[in-house]
Amino acid sequence: MTQNEISRGWVLQIVDEGICTSEGEVTVGTLAEGLDIDPSTASRLVSGTIRDGLLVRRISQVDGRRSVLHITRAGHVLLHRFRRQPRVVFETVTKDWPAGERDEFARLFTRYVDEMARIRADRRSQEPAD
Repeated sequence: MTQNEISRGWVLQIVDEGICTSEGEVTVGTLAEGLDIDPSTASRLVSGTIRDGLLVRRISQVDGRRSVLHITRAGHVLLHRFRRQPRVVFETVTKDWPAGERDEFARLFTRYVDEMARIRADRRSQEPAD
């Protein structure tokens, strides 16, 4: 995958999970929060992703003044490739490792990723509200 596809993949991941808002709708602002980037960077990422036909903007069903992001069919294809990529890399790198070592590495790496997510969530919860 190219760096551009990886960036787009992270955008699609956040939109697909709808984790940024309690309503499950993702705006450019909530995407910026989800990716922990500034809103102008998120806006540029979204514009490129829309231009590439991977996302579309629609009117929010919760608040008609907002536009929310939705994944297109082409976006779902890229998202599938993006989600498969770590598994492909893992299998390629560890193909000659004993099964026990592969399992242990996978367990520890999962623990690492979970801990990073917890630290990030803790940091967010400590940020002052606007």
